[in-house]
Amino acid sequence: MRTVLHARGKNTGLGTGAAMSSAPIITLRSNGDADEPVLHLLPCKIELENGPRVECETDAYFGASMREVGTDEGGQPIYAASFRGRPLMGVELSLPQSYAGVVLNEAHHSSDLSNRHFGTSARFSALYYWNLQTPPTPSDKVAQCFTWVDLAEALHASVPLENSTERQQKQP
Repeated sequence: MRTVLHARGKNTGLGTGAAMSSAPIITLRSNGDADEPVLHLLPCKIELENGPRVECETDAYFGASMREVGTDEGGQPIYAASFRGRPLMGVELSLPQSYAGVVLNEAHHSSDLSNRHFGTSARFSALYYWNLQTPPTPSDKVAQCFTWVDLAEALHASVPLENSTERQQKQP
């Protein structure tokens, strides 16, 4: 099983900046029956501009330090771990039923933000979300993102229209 670490706060340039005249190209492709990766969203920023791609055995180091330390109000397990000596507390967040997440890799890097090409390398249905020293709460921004999914579904749901005779009968 692969583990992917992602640091919050890394500026990818997706959808921002005045220089961006068109959307980046994202190529979606199936990765067959590959194992779903274990994703970790960490509260840090990793500065790596135009350097070599760095890969590490996260299961052997980060994953091995994870331990369950309690449960939240909803009975969901809370985990503790450390990254570079900093204590982390996290929970597993599942994507809503009809959604799938994808891991994007930049296939063609260009300094021109309008000429960026991305491809998918994996799909996921859950991720571990980590805070420094404090357990994640429903008021955290990452957890609130999932509330917007539910809200968007409610706003875009079909609403049956009343026929005109029913409306006329309801009017005083």
